[in-house]
Amino acid sequence: MNALAQRLMRPVRAGGREQGFTMLELIVAMLIIGILSAIAVPAFMEHRRTTNDASLQAEALNASNMVYTYMNKEALFPETIQEIGLKGTRTANLAIIGDKHEWCILAYQEGSKHETPAEAFNVHRGRAGDCELPIPTHVNWEDGR
Repeated sequence: MNALAQRLMRPVRAGGREQGFTMLELIVAMLIIGILSAIAVPAFMEHRRTTNDASLQAEALNASNMVYTYMNKEALFPETIQEIGLKGTRTANLAIIGDKHEWCILAYQEGSKHETPAEAFNVHRGRAGDCELPIPTHVNWEDGR
């Protein structure tokens, strides 16, 4: 049996004083746990944000490919995301802006750093990057709910 287990299992002394951890030992343990969580939680949140951004990028690129397919098949530019057979998904809310010559797919997710149309991740004519079109302040988002 190791020393910690032996210490925990000691009987009460005859003087009535229990053997256990001192207040100082408990405070030090709590301090260590607090320091570790102060380091781990922000790192976890940043990893989650990065993962969400990668998901948004994949959703927007997929929608962009579907727009090209729709335009080749129908010879029309889709007015909404639903016309191309794609709704928003559980991970992304999507919108399309522009016309058949210049268009962008916008993607955002609640709780991400891209919550307004101007901040949304975008795909410009099939290429990830800054949309050159003026982005309206209000966009009809297609969400998956």
